[in-house]
Amino acid sequence: MKRILITLTMLIIGIGSISAQFLDRTGWTVLASSACNDSSSGQANYMLDNSTTTWWHSNYGGGNSYGTSNSGCPHAFQLDLGSEKSFYGVQIKNRSDAEGNGRVKSYEIYVSNEPFTSSTTGFSANDVKSGKTPALTGTFSNSSKGAINRASGTTLLKGRYVLFVITDSYNNTSTKYAAIAEVDLLSIPSGHNAYKGAVKTITSSEWATGTLMTHGTAMVLAIPILTCGHLYTCKM
Repeated sequence: MKRILITLTMLIIGIGSISAQFLDRTGWTVLASSACNDSSSGQANYMLDNSTTTWWHSNYGGGNSYGTSNSGCPHAFQLDLGSEKSFYGVQIKNRSDAEGNGRVKSYEIYVSNEPFTSSTTGFSANDVKSGKTPALTGTFSNSSKGAINRASGTTLLKGRYVLFVITDSYNNTSTKYAAIAEVDLLSIPSGHNAYKGAVKTITSSEWATGTLMTHGTAMVLAIPILTCGHLYTCKM
């Protein structure tokens, strides 16, 4: 049988040790179910200030607080992205100090083009998620201070509003607090990175063993090339 060679302009997706990419956070706003601004940390907007030395903390009864004080999980925050965005998941960073209270254990993530809440003075996480289906759920290990955790799937998520619900947390006390230093949205699947414009020549057999997947707004053909540990994918 004649071997057919097809030259295509490819989108190359690296697997493994390549950094994630994130959406631009310019113009984003955030609301939280509760917060506490004590010692210049604790308000929800600290999750968007590009600093790991500040963080959001659920209300523990300190200064400038709102929402229910010293309540357990669930806690939640809502991101307003300003317009509909496409993304694959959420990345959070733990608070950077030695205090372990509030590290996220289990979570639910909801996405919508309609706001889940408009309250600037706290809300009930159970109320705003009631009757809705989460786009992502999962559990993080009890990682160290400043550690990064990612909640990501293979399905593209679309929406203007993202509701992140902490259903359980790790704490040094009996009260289940919540605390997060920074939050980002993954613009491609976790563990992958995209490089446009590479060229790869493939055989008809390689083409035949490829699988279709969605990447961003394009349909692509994913073909495993085992010798280099990458997936070469062609825009369809």
